[in-house]
Amino acid sequence: MCPDYLSGPWGAIVHKQLGLPKRCFTMSVDAACNTFAGQMTMAEQAIRSGRAGKVLVVTSSAYSKLIPIEASIGAWMGDAASAVVVGPVSAERGILSYAHGTEGEGYRAMVFGRSGQALVR
Repeated sequence: MCPDYLSGPWGAIVHKQLGLPKRCFTMSVDAACNTFAGQMTMAEQAIRSGRAGKVLVVTSSAYSKLIPIEASIGAWMGDAASAVVVGPVSAERGILSYAHGTEGEGYRAMVFGRSGQALVR
């Protein structure tokens, strides 16, 4: 969230900076607040299906670009990053279950953009 560029190949940037080989598949996944959960679900499915041996999941947020820490909601929004390597494990270990949901009515709860320009109508 709050990227350096408005749109970009984030997976490709990380791929290049890590010096990964061209045969290493990379993709970017953005899903607002639940990006990490969605990425972990896709990583688990790629490994379980045999399409991937290991998956690097990277997620970050930089709300300080938009919200000063002294703002009333500053304590709720912060800067953070995480990276985990996911790989195959024995049957009694790993991701045991997951559930995802979306509250579609709240899509306008927090919208960032340029003043005077509506992002969603």
